[in-house]
Amino acid sequence: MSELHLSPRQLQVLKLAGAGYTTYQIARILHCSPYTIDTHKAKAFDKIGAFSMVHALVLAHQLGLLDVTEIEPIRIPIFPD
Repeated sequence: MSELHLSPRQLQVLKLAGAGYTTYQIARILHCSPYTIDTHKAKAFDKIGAFSMVHALVLAHQLGLLDVTEIEPIRIPIFPD
């Protein structure tokens, strides 16, 4: 069986989504279409057998494809000062 591999872009999208960014925000950050981001997510999910973003992050971490402890969540203030 061949080794599982996600493209650098697929990993980047998973990390940004795991940090809390929406598809639209990721598309703006990476200068591409939200549809392209959805495609990267779908292909990553298919490759590792995930059915949700949380599942994809857990599987990618368990498979050694990314270290979820290195993902820095975005901080959005709930109540402005």
